[in-house]
Amino acid sequence: MRIDDEKQTTICAECKTVIKTETVTLDGVTEAHDFTQGNCPCGKENTCDHSERKKVVTIYNVSYPGMDQEGHEKLYDEKIALVCALCNYEISAEISENLGAWEDHTYENGECACGAPDPANCNHSIVKETDERNKVFEIVDAETHFETFDIWEVEFCEHCGYLASETLITAGATDTRDHAFEGSTCVLCGYSDHEHQFVILDEWTELVNCFEIDDATHSITEVTVQHKQCDICGYEPVEQVAGSENTFTDDHRFEDGKCSDCGYQNQCQHENTDRNEYLSFEPGDVVYSNITAAEHTGTGLLVWEIYCLDCNEMIDNGTEENVTRTEEHYFLDDVCYKCGEAASDEPTDEPTATPTVAPTVAPTVAPTTAPSNEPTVAPTVAPTTAPSDEPTVAPTVAPTAAPSNDPVVTATPAPTVEATEEPTAEPTVTPEPPVVQPEDVENNQTIDTFTETVMDEIAGDEQSTVEVIVPVEPLKEAVDEETFAKIEELTPDEKIIVVLAALGNSGEQNSLTDNADLGLSEETEALVKEVTKAVSNMDAEERKAFEEMIAEQYPSQEVEIDGKVYVYYLIPMEIRTEEGVEIRYYAFCYDEEQKTWLFTLVKPGEEITDLLTEGENISDL
Repeated sequence: MRIDDEKQTTICAECKTVIKTETVTLDGVTEAHDFTQGNCPCGKENTCDHSERKKVVTIYNVSYPGMDQEGHEKLYDEKIALVCALCNYEISAEISENLGAWEDHTYENGECACGAPDPANCNHSIVKETDERNKVFEIVDAETHFETFDIWEVEFCEHCGYLASETLITAGATDTRDHAFEGSTCVLCGYSDHEHQFVILDEWTELVNCFEIDDATHSITEVTVQHKQCDICGYEPVEQVAGSENTFTDDHRFEDGKCSDCGYQNQCQHENTDRNEYLSFEPGDVVYSNITAAEHTGTGLLVWEIYCLDCNEMIDNGTEENVTRTEEHYFLDDVCYKCGEAASDEPTDEPTATPTVAPTVAPTVAPTTAPSNEPTVAPTVAPTTAPSDEPTVAPTVAPTAAPSNDPVVTATPAPTVEATEEPTAEPTVTPEPPVVQPEDVENNQTIDTFTETVMDEIAGDEQSTVEVIVPVEPLKEAVDEETFAKIEELTPDEKIIVVLAALGNSGEQNSLTDNADLGLSEETEALVKEVTKAVSNMDAEERKAFEEMIAEQYPSQEVEIDGKVYVYYLIPMEIRTEEGVEIRYYAFCYDEEQKTWLFTLVKPGEEITDLLTEGENISDL
C-alpha cells in the first residue's frame, strides 16, 4: 500500500493572495513492489537471485536536426540496461549520449516522427529552387576562396519534401566568394589563420567504380577517406587520402538477387543451400538463465537464415518465438554481450568454448569483404561479427580461390655440417605433410586456447627445447621488408595469428583479434591489420604469386564431414630439441558459426629428423 501526501494551497479568486497552505494525506494505492533500484522504497527487501536476465534499451532526448524528402537525421541518448527478468532490478547500465543516425521516414497516421507529412496524403505545393552541388574550393587569400560547382534546378513540395524534378542547369560554374568563418576557420574551404594540427577521428574506404563485371566477380576501385579534426580550432574536414586509390578484383555480394556493389543480376539457381540459426542479439528479445562461467540458456527469439552455398546470397530468413537454446558466452571486453556474465579468471578443465566438429563454411583465400559506400558514423552496440547493426550475418561464401588440394611440398635436404668460427642454425626440414582425417578434427580447439594448449606444452620441456620455428616466408609477397622484419621477431604463437590473418582475409575471419582473447600486444594487433590490408590490396599478379607460395608452404586439405567438404590449412612448427628436430603440423579451419579459427594437431607418430653430428653441442645451434 502506498500513501502519498500532497501539498494543497488555497488562493483568493479575486486578488490571488495565498490564504493557506496545508499538507493533505490522500487515499492509499495498492501497487506492486518496485525493485528496479534494489529494495523497494516501502522498505521491502529484494531477495531475488537475479538468475534470469534480459537487456532493455531506452532511447530518450530525441531530436531531428535535419531532414529531406527521403529521410531525417536522428540524434538521441541511449541506455542499455541489464535487467533481472524476475524482479526488474537494474543490474548494470551503459549510457551513450549524442548518438546519431540518418534513417528513412516512417509514416504513421499521415506523419513521420520527425514531423514530415506523408507525401501520399499531401496536397503538394511545388516550389522551384536552384542548388549548387559538387563544390571544389581553392584558397585565394585571407578573405576569399575560388569555388567550382554545378548548378541544378530542383522542384519539390515545400510541405513534405516530395521531389518532383531536378535538372542540371550549369556544369562547372565558378565564382570567387568570401570565406564562411566559424571562429578563425572557413568551414567551406578550411582556410585558417593557423596551421591545422589534425587528428584522425575515423577512416574508411569508399567505392568509386565497378568494372570488368562477369558472373562471379567484378573489379573495384576504392579510395580511403578520413574524417579529421584540428586540435586547435576544431575544424573537421572529410577528405580523400592522397594516393589512396586502390583497384582489385572481388566476388559479388548478392542481396535480393543482385550484387550490392555493382548491381549485377544473380544467375545462380541456388541448388546447394544451408541453414544458419542463432538466438537474437537484439536487446529484449531473449531472457537468459542457468548462467555459468562457460554458457547460458536463452529463451526467446530465434533467428534463422537459409543461404546459398554457391553464391552466398541469403534466399530466405525468419524468426521463431519462445525457443530455448543453451549456448556459449559471446565475450566482448571480458563481458558476455548477451547475458552480461563477466569472463572468469579461474582456469577450467575444459576450454571456454566447445567448437563444432563441422564448421559451417571453410575459409576463403580471396577477400570477401567489400568496401562500404558510406562511413560508419557511430559504432553499434551489437558485436560486429556476429551481428552488425544487427546480427543478420550472411555466411561467408565457400572458397572460390582455394589452394590446390595436393600441393607439392619439397623438403629441404639435410645440410652437411662443417665447423666454422661462428656456429649457424640448421635449415628447416619439412617432411611430407600428414593427411587430415575426419577423426582428427574431433580434437578441434578454438584459437584463443592456442597459446596455453600448444606453446605451454612446448615450454614445459624448455630445458631441452632450443627453438620453435614457424615459417612465414610467404608473407614476403604481401608486406614490405620493414614489416616482414617485425613479423620475424614475433613469438611463434603470434606468428601463427599473423599467418591466419593472411590465409583468411575476409572481414569475418579477420575479426579473430576482436572475438578471441589472444592477449596480443598493440604492436602485434597492428601487424595483423597491416597484413590483412596488404593481402586485400593485391592486384591480380601479386595475388597469384602469393597464393602459389601459400599453397606450397601451408598446404590445404579437404575434409568431408557428414557429406560436406571443409578446407583445413596445415601450418608446420619446427621444434628443435637435443634429440633433433620434430615437425608438428597444426590444421586450421575457420568456423563461421563461432566466428573464429579452430585448430587441431595432426601428428601421425613421432617424426624426428636428426640434424646433429656426433660430438656437436646443442648450444651451437
